[in-house]
Amino acid sequence: MADQAQMEALIEAALRPYAGRPLRTGEPRRAAVLLPLQWAPSGWEVLFLRRPATLNDHPGEVAFPGGMVDPADENAEATALREAREELGLRHVQVIGLLPQCRTYTSNVLVTVVVGVVPLDEPLRPNPTEVARVFRVPLDYLAAPGHVRREEKLLRGERVTVYFIVHDGELIWGFTGRAVMRFVELWRAGRIALPE
Repeated sequence: MADQAQMEALIEAALRPYAGRPLRTGEPRRAAVLLPLQWAPSGWEVLFLRRPATLNDHPGEVAFPGGMVDPADENAEATALREAREELGLRHVQVIGLLPQCRTYTSNVLVTVVVGVVPLDEPLRPNPTEVARVFRVPLDYLAAPGHVRREEKLLRGERVTVYFIVHDGELIWGFTGRAVMRFVELWRAGRIALPE
């Protein structure tokens, strides 16, 4: 786990670009992401990617593979799987469930999180224009309360909870942090069953 000073520095750097950015309003756009799980010798792990610092949207941020719904996509699951193929080269994903749709706080996007299992030996082919790094975090680490920092923020006139998790120098936060915590909550409650 990161020490307090490292955590503070990462959070400050992550929030800086959002300080004066106007909030998007109106009808939300729709997107879908894949929350990819892999069974490793030590247990379940969650696969993340970090966006390149050169992107216009969410530069350098940790995310799940995903993107905006395309009119040709049959449903949100199709969007998430298409984006996972385009960004990471994932071909074999066993979808095990969907998380409740959730709106992003600043960009007004309604996101469906598709939970899927990816074989550990699945070759990863990160698209360098969309992915700077791929890494895994043990699910037990993400589920341990001592690894999660929770802050209340005032946004759009309402109090919202923002989660921050640091692992191996990477900061998981924003929508991705919220999706992780929602998944952990449903998994602990037995509402999402992982394959044996």
